[in-house]
Amino acid sequence: MRQLILADEIFTASDDHPELIKDGAVLIDSKGLIEAVGAASELRAKGATERRLRGVLMPGLCDVHTHLCLSASLDPFGDALAEHPARMTLRAVDSLKAHIDAGVTTIRDVGGVHGIDLQMQHLVDDGTVEGPTVFAAGQLIAMTGGHACMLGIEADGVDAVRAAARQNLKNGARLIKLIATGGVLTAGVRPGAQQLTEDELRAAVEEAAKVGKRVAAHAQGAEGIDSALRAGVNTIEHGFWLSDYAVEVLGQPGRALVPTLAALICMRRMGDVLPAEILNKLEECAVPHADSIRRAHAAGCCIATGTDAGTPGNPHGNIGVELAGLHDHGLSAGDCWRAGTRNGANAMGLDDRGQLVAGRRADLIALRTEDFRTVAEDFKPTLVMRGGAALRG
Repeated sequence: MRQLILADEIFTASDDHPELIKDGAVLIDSKGLIEAVGAASELRAKGATERRLRGVLMPGLCDVHTHLCLSASLDPFGDALAEHPARMTLRAVDSLKAHIDAGVTTIRDVGGVHGIDLQMQHLVDDGTVEGPTVFAAGQLIAMTGGHACMLGIEADGVDAVRAAARQNLKNGARLIKLIATGGVLTAGVRPGAQQLTEDELRAAVEEAAKVGKRVAAHAQGAEGIDSALRAGVNTIEHGFWLSDYAVEVLGQPGRALVPTLAALICMRRMGDVLPAEILNKLEECAVPHADSIRRAHAAGCCIATGTDAGTPGNPHGNIGVELAGLHDHGLSAGDCWRAGTRNGANAMGLDDRGQLVAGRRADLIALRTEDFRTVAEDFKPTLVMRGGAALRG
């Protein structure tokens, strides 16, 4: 059945069509695709079910950096090692629903355990589980003793990294996740230190490219970021210390920065309950991270929303914190919503969503006008649709 959704405003997030349409409408066909977008007065469709909404209709949101297997506790890595897979699976199902509640219709999971993230891809696709479309990386790939190595595959040398990438792809991964530098949550490593070498990173990129998959790199320090970009990775996750070279490359098509501000904001809110080592790392990276985001934005880089959900104090469905954090770092309201829609889809290499234009998937949400204008951290969509099916509202 065709559907005609009318709203006070339509935010298309399009770079080829009017981005904001007053008194607009979206016509959805029986296959869950957008048939037309335009002025409500011009889109009266015979035989279509009509629904009138107050506020702003826009594309469904993308959270391109999540961890369905992490608990958002004080020690999520430890929990992941100790928790039974059955309990982890149940929590992952609840986490998927939390994303839908927040208006997120597509996620990337950039590092899971027990194959749970890989299975969630199929459970959502076939309708067994309610949630956003999932693009999962399977096990992250790290050097021996590297950041988050206990949760992934430890690989040393080009051949070992290549084999790890091939195994993930064999297991059904829809992208590859690499650990290029140290990180905040792993004891005894420095966020700015390079870990996987450029040749190791390139080996995984080559394997992903053979099957048309993209590569995300956890990369915080300048040397590791630059190596990852030279190796051909598509997205830089975190990006605390961006060099001028990195900003230049991130401005090119097919590249994106995923600042994961929500993770840092939520950990800072936890305060002294966190270990001193983590707090010191947060303090060390705060100023350079803010500067890197500002410079990347000024240079026109693709900045995409990724919450790092599952890290301490940072539950799934926390995309409002990420959007508000970007707003606090100098992005306009429109820039923030582009980061969560068009840019998110671009970061994942998806051309079938992220914009409300004809031919795209009917993944869309409705927001109150005041939430859209102010980028409210605690916004709640009044409608969430995925593939033309209303999941909320």
